[in-house]
Amino acid sequence: MENQAIISVLPVLMVITRCRQRRNLQKTSLKIYKFIAGIDLSWSLKKDSWVALAELKDSFYRFCGIFTLKTLVDFDCFFASYPSLLIAVDAPLRIPDSCSNRRPERELLPLLKKVGWGILPINRSFVFSKFPMLFEFQDLLEKHCFWVVPAPGCSKKRVAIEVFASLSAISLCGEVEAVRQRSEVFWEKLFPRFKEEAGSLFAGNLEEVVRSLLLERQKSRDVVDALLCLYTAWAAVVCPRRTRVFGNSEEGFIVVPLSRSSPAWLIL
Repeated sequence: MENQAIISVLPVLMVITRCRQRRNLQKTSLKIYKFIAGIDLSWSLKKDSWVALAELKDSFYRFCGIFTLKTLVDFDCFFASYPSLLIAVDAPLRIPDSCSNRRPERELLPLLKKVGWGILPINRSFVFSKFPMLFEFQDLLEKHCFWVVPAPGCSKKRVAIEVFASLSAISLCGEVEAVRQRSEVFWEKLFPRFKEEAGSLFAGNLEEVVRSLLLERQKSRDVVDALLCLYTAWAAVVCPRRTRVFGNSEEGFIVVPLSRSSPAWLIL
């Protein structure tokens, strides 16, 4: 009887232990990053980059603003103002010297082809010819001591993770076609998913703020992409086990948040 009692208690103890480990990891990460930000980076200087920012308050991240940055000088000032910061950026953050496509894109392409989607072939020659500003942005991250890694480290005050915003949207709402069209219906479906997955992050007046911005059509995609990056940053810090990482340290990582609505081909 005693052995049976011990055996019956073991699964419960294992669950409690795992919960404590997750809680300790979360507390450790939360202590490091006072702010998290999602950045929809303009790959040129022809239009503004959108930044969605959240601050740690009472053990929860709270959305505290969305704004634009125009130049690299603006980003320089922004990074200098936030010494404890994790950013999630919708742009390549690691561009290898090789002219072949990066590993994260090679891993993602077969999955995306299943649903009629694609991804840009990121390599050095492509970026140099089309988006040379990305190299300057990389230099800026190095200047401000950002670590480009797939998940928060225990001792790094500044971390940058790479995001593919459209894929984060597919994972969050589970509907490829809605993401492809990016219509008003897309936002109507996406915002309830934000609140369901990360209610504390997207509490307050976010909905009203975003709706006013979405009235200006040319801004709508960039605004939503910045929020998707912020959500991915939140997932990487608060529940890193609910993310999937594509790529490696040499060629770069793309971090995708997983949710209840994520399609099976993305989870497996």
